[in-house]
Amino acid sequence: MNTRPFLLALALLAGTLLHAQGPADPIGANLFPPDFILASADAIHLTDGQRQAFREAVEKAQERFSGLNQALHQEAEALGKLLTDPTVAEAAVLAQFDKVQEREHELKRAQIALMLGLRSQLSAEQRAQLAELRAKHSGQHPPPELAAKMERLKAGVAKWQGEGRDPSPVGQMMQQFEPLMHAGQMEQANALLDQALKALESGGK
Repeated sequence: MNTRPFLLALALLAGTLLHAQGPADPIGANLFPPDFILASADAIHLTDGQRQAFREAVEKAQERFSGLNQALHQEAEALGKLLTDPTVAEAAVLAQFDKVQEREHELKRAQIALMLGLRSQLSAEQRAQLAELRAKHSGQHPPPELAAKMERLKAGVAKWQGEGRDPSPVGQMMQQFEPLMHAGQMEQANALLDQALKALESGGK
């Protein structure tokens, strides 16, 4: 099973917990997203055993994340429907909002659990190398245009997963996005985003 598409979807949906924002983020500063670890596999000299263990951990988590994302989408939709009624009771809205928050909490907790498991399989030297690589690229922020498209892509992937659809085709398209960004090839990265958005917004056709 190719785990890269799932890793992309996971990275897109995870928000700030999966994408470290530098030393000011006490969570992100000490954990590493799965996609970042695997993208840096050669640089940190991951062994074959580590690669296999990471793949197995991610594959095991895939079904759980899919279910959690779908549940979150359903609760958010239910909240949206309540809000369309201007006469709805405040208590009903707040109760449904609590359900959305609970699903988000479950998702974030599962994400942290996955990252903790992956971190435990890294050596101290590998963790230091990842931290150094992250610091090297921490000042590289995408232009506003790319950031806006990433938000659209994130929303599109979330919608597909909430509908029970497989975002793997989009993930396959986006495998080269991170390397392009790291290489400073913004024009190519932008074109790749356009291609992925077109696939999402056309229903994968």
